[in-house]
Amino acid sequence: MGGAVLDVFSGKNLKGIIENLKSDNPLSKFKEQKALEEKLKDFFSEALNERGNRLVVFIDELDRCKPSFTVRLLEQIKHYMHDERITYVLSINTEELQHTIKNYYGDSFDACRYLDRFFYLRINLPPVDKKKFYMNIELNGRYYLEIISRRIIDVYNMQLREITRFYRQVRTAAYVPTHDDEKWNCIFPDGEARQFMLSCIVPIIIGLKMVDISMYEQFISGKSGKPMVDILNTKEFSTGLLCRFLKEDESFSQIEKKKLITPEEKILEIYNAIFVNKYSGNDYQKTIGKCEFDADSRKFVLVAASMLSQYANYEI
Repeated sequence: MGGAVLDVFSGKNLKGIIENLKSDNPLSKFKEQKALEEKLKDFFSEALNERGNRLVVFIDELDRCKPSFTVRLLEQIKHYMHDERITYVLSINTEELQHTIKNYYGDSFDACRYLDRFFYLRINLPPVDKKKFYMNIELNGRYYLEIISRRIIDVYNMQLREITRFYRQVRTAAYVPTHDDEKWNCIFPDGEARQFMLSCIVPIIIGLKMVDISMYEQFISGKSGKPMVDILNTKEFSTGLLCRFLKEDESFSQIEKKKLITPEEKILEIYNAIFVNKYSGNDYQKTIGKCEFDADSRKFVLVAASMLSQYANYEI
C-alpha cells in the first residue's frame, strides 16, 4: 500500500496510465486507477478514524526536488487528496520553489500565482537566532578556532545543517590542540605556526571542501590564496591575529621608520609559505614574524583537516 501511495503522490504511474489508454481495454485500466485512488482515500480515512479528527502531513525540502517531481506531487495532492480533515504543511524556500516551477513550465510562467492555487496560508518563519544556535553546538567560544569558524560560516552563507556538519568536523580535527596548546608544545616559532594552521587554515580547508570543491582544489594546490584573504582580511584580524606575522620593521598602519604593508600582502605571504614555496638546501624554512613554516607545513595542515592526525578526537 505504501508503494501505491508514493506512486499516486509522485505521479510515477502517469506514463503507465497513458500506455494503458492505448491498450485493448483502456476502460478496465482506468477503473483500476480509480480503484487505487479510492483505496488511497480509504487508507487516510482509516488513519483519521484511528488517530483523531485531523491528519497533518509534513513535506520538507520540496524546493530541492526535480522540477517534474515537484509539479506532479503538488498536482496529485490537489486533485486526489482534497480532504478537509487533512492538512499539508510544506517547509520550503518559496523563492527556490518558484525557480523550480519555472524550470518546468518556462521562465515566463507566473510561478507565484501558480503556487497560490495550492497554499491556503503562508507563514514566514523568523530568522534563526545564531547566537543561541552557536551556544547549542558550542561554537560561541573566543578561541580563534571558533572565531574563524564563525567567519567562514558568514562568508560562505552556510545553512544550519551545513553549519552543524562543518563545525563537527572542525572540532574533531582541531579542537583539542587549539584549546590546550601547552600540552602540544606551541611556544616556539614552529609551534606558533602549527597553532595558526590548526586554528585558521584547517577550518578554511574543511569549509571550502564543503561549499566549493573547485576552489578547494585551487587553494590546496597553491593556485589561489583568495579564500584565505576573504576570511582573514578584516580589521579585527589585522589588529590581533595577523600582528604576530609582522617583522619588527613592518606595520599595518603608517608609522615612522616602519615599512607599511597591507594585511592582504601578509596573508598571501603566509599562504605562499604553506602551499607554494619550494624548500630545499639552505632554504628549508620560512620565518614570518613569530611563526616558522617549512616543507612539511602543507602536509601537516592537510592531514589535520582530514581528521586523521594525532590531534583528531572523535569523542568531543
